[in-house]
Amino acid sequence: MMSDQSQSKAPQIVESTSPEPNVRDAYTSDANASTLETAPTEQKASIRLHHLDGMRGLAALYVLLHHAYLQVTWEPEKIQLPAWVWASSQWLEWGNFAVVVFIILSGYCLTLPIVQSRQLKRGFWHYIKRRAKRMIPPYYAALVVSLILIALLPILRQHSGTIWDAAVPVKLGHIVTHALLLHNILGGIARIDYPLWTISTEWQLYFALPLVLLPLWRRFGLKVMLGVAIVAGYLPVILTGHLPIEAIHHKLAEVKLWYFSHFAFGVTAAVISRSQDPKIVTLRSRLPWGWMSAGISSLIIAICLPQSRDALAASEMSTDFLVSLAAFSFLIYASQPRSNSVALNILNHPWIFKLGIFSYSLYLIHAPFLAAFDVSLLTAGFSPIQRLVLDLTIAPVLIIAIAYGFYWLVERHFLNNPADKKSMPTA
Repeated sequence: MMSDQSQSKAPQIVESTSPEPNVRDAYTSDANASTLETAPTEQKASIRLHHLDGMRGLAALYVLLHHAYLQVTWEPEKIQLPAWVWASSQWLEWGNFAVVVFIILSGYCLTLPIVQSRQLKRGFWHYIKRRAKRMIPPYYAALVVSLILIALLPILRQHSGTIWDAAVPVKLGHIVTHALLLHNILGGIARIDYPLWTISTEWQLYFALPLVLLPLWRRFGLKVMLGVAIVAGYLPVILTGHLPIEAIHHKLAEVKLWYFSHFAFGVTAAVISRSQDPKIVTLRSRLPWGWMSAGISSLIIAICLPQSRDALAASEMSTDFLVSLAAFSFLIYASQPRSNSVALNILNHPWIFKLGIFSYSLYLIHAPFLAAFDVSLLTAGFSPIQRLVLDLTIAPVLIIAIAYGFYWLVERHFLNNPADKKSMPTA
């Protein structure tokens, strides 16, 4: 966590050299994009917002545990588990919430360097090239790893009754749509490595910042920009759900069009966090952002804990919106001088921060290794409760170690800030 002194001076953030984050992700996130290069004087100083890496790290870890849980409970009607297990593991049903956090973080971090200028300093193509360099090579490497594992391990090609069944069989068309980062639109959205649909979604959202959101912000202001994004993200899905055009509604829901609004919430949070406009400064300082985030988070838990999986899926759009509001409020709260809370202390913990640094790698490659671990247990005759315990304890440790190796071998070579290649401490 930054010192109060370093936070109390709102720096002028420049886009030219600061590493833009994604998402992460998830999770695609630029694991080191929470480093902001500032220029309050002629000599630039570097400030690292550790809580952003912490948020990415916890979100990626939660996605891993969520998928470990689904490996066993994917077909709940066929699984014999004690009632207390179902009740105590309900919190592992909310994997989509972590993805919403990744999307908001992406919009937030990409906007921080341009709050004052409202434009990409080196232009559209420089921005896209930086995002492509940061996101796509590790993504392609993860695709290759998944395809190799599927080819080498017969247990990954057979029907297992787990969430991994969504990833196979793999056809040439699936490889092509994944290579084009269009598999969320053209088909095969869950094939090869099922979490990777969010990578294509985030890649497409990157174009929304310079082509849609920045022009709206410059021309009409922040409120109009956010309002248009909410309407554009939610209204088509709602309307098509009430019209006899089920195929269009299904496709819009499958690609989660409303993530566009979450990305815009991240953009808005960055502006409120850093803008020196007097009206925004007043808004930032007067509202109880921390209490708002805590209250909305409590409401989410109260709403979601009693719900079944089917009910959660049916209410996904509305609960995602609440998650977006909670994360939006928290980011603004955390940006203020002397902000302190249990949540911030956890996010700034060295272990959580370090996990956040390679969280993109963790998100990219966890699914096939998790499937190989769990289906091996299933094939060996382990009971559902034994599999669940091992999937939630031993498997995460092994997969985090593998993800760290992937980061060291692949991801760190594509960081936009060369200094960040040395930022990951040795294990």
